Amino acid sequence: MACTSCFAGEIQDEKPTGNVINLYGREIYVAEPPEGVSPKGIIIMISDAFGWSFVNYRILADKYAKNGHFRVFLPDFMDGEKFCVSMLTHCKSYPRDLLDLFQRSDLEHGLLLGDCSL
Repeated sequence: MACTSCFAGEIQDEKPTGNVINLYGREIYVAEPPEGVSPKGIIIMISDAFGWSFVNYRILADKYAKNGHFRVFLPDFMDGEKFCVSMLTHCKSYPRDLLDLFQRSDLEHGLLLGDCSL
């Protein structure tokens, strides 16, 4: 269930430094620790409705890798489906209205994952 906090926040302007690989037919963003540093473990991040390609998640994965010395995997478990990140900026002043809309019925209002018509 979506909550008003889901639509708060900013889109980061940093550039992700990891790489996208394909493993068993699934795209995965991979962030590595700094060169010369062995990973002390693996983190598997699971994205929310904004999907694995959202820059904020990739930057967070990069930070876990760099600062924690982990190898971080951010897989596309939703097969490319996602909410449009522009909802973060368009809906800032109307999160309650948007939440009410989701709670009534996504399909009734034509709001499908990946639909950026808002």
